[in-house]
Amino acid sequence: MPMLAMGQILYENDFTGITEFYGWTQFDDSQTDGKVEVDPDGVAITVGIQTGQLWQPQTMVVPDGSFDLVAGGKYKVVITAKFPSNGTLQIRLGNWVNFNDAQLSITATGDYQEIVFNFDNYSVDAESSHLLFQCGDFKGTTIIKKVVVYGIGPDLCYNYIQKGKIAEVIQNPIGKYTGAVEIPAKVTHEGVEYTVNKINDRAFYDCSHLTSVEIPTSVTSIGENAFAGCCSLTSVTIPNSVTSIGNSAFSGCYSLSSVNISDLEAWCKITFEDNPLSYAHHLYLNGEEIKDLVIPNTVTSISNTAFRDCTGLTSVYIPNSITSFGNYVFQNCTGLTSVTIENGLASIVLGTFSGCTGLTTMTIPNSVTSIGNCAFQGCI
Repeated sequence: MPMLAMGQILYENDFTGITEFYGWTQFDDSQTDGKVEVDPDGVAITVGIQTGQLWQPQTMVVPDGSFDLVAGGKYKVVITAKFPSNGTLQIRLGNWVNFNDAQLSITATGDYQEIVFNFDNYSVDAESSHLLFQCGDFKGTTIIKKVVVYGIGPDLCYNYIQKGKIAEVIQNPIGKYTGAVEIPAKVTHEGVEYTVNKINDRAFYDCSHLTSVEIPTSVTSIGENAFAGCCSLTSVTIPNSVTSIGNSAFSGCYSLSSVNISDLEAWCKITFEDNPLSYAHHLYLNGEEIKDLVIPNTVTSISNTAFRDCTGLTSVYIPNSITSFGNYVFQNCTGLTSVTIENGLASIVLGTFSGCTGLTTMTIPNSVTSIGNCAFQGCI
């Protein structure tokens, strides 16, 4: 299953035990004995005189500005409530200009029920959204105990390549991906199984409600601008199968706070046109943040910018197996205070430790015969 079953919680409120309720409510003029009160179990909405208008009274149980909605997204609203009679429950999801309505027939049970509304292809963009609870034809008192709004996002889309049975993750033409996404290693299309080996250029471009992504070990490359503009993305898991990350792949991922890996040797070999560490600044190996970096002695070289902007690093140990660095490998690692390089490295190249403002101790072996431009620029 490519997406989490319920997705990201956009809003959640349990009204049990509240002492005040500030939600906006509108009654029809003829509903003189209609009222909204605080009940020990939640919000109590009483409809007195029947008006025949399904949409009144309407109560804003989720306030303005609680979340944004995107066209093509999948949303689920779960309401826990007790109803006084059979009737039709209608909700309005969106803002005052752009919104979608949904309704369900309710059979009263005398107890609390969990009512689920699914918006499988939300049709409008709606910023600063709310939710209106509309129960005009329930005569008596309806009690709302809990409201949860989930963002699920549209299903992942693929480019299927018959030769080699390869699938590439691509943009969804009807909407943007949201919430937590788990990309599967294999997908089935028209009865044929395909291996997912690439995240294509712009696959998740500008998916501003995407919060995290897990990439399977079948994926070998992440394309240009693949996650550019994903301003809510907080974590990404890069498997040891990935060998290249394209230009601007994570541009604008300002909320990114962690990059997760399981193989340090594989990370050192990635060809970086863009490194998510430039935004996350913290690298985690099997769930633990790397602070004292010890390069495995099975590694012989480190790619350009492999640890650039990794401000969580405090020390680095380079074994004698390392014979070459790429450019700017540790640039702007401002938390780095000490570096030890064993005999084996031939040269410290362009910008390797530039911007490492906290660096106080450096051990350079006899094997080093050259130091490149700006290698220690800004190491005050």
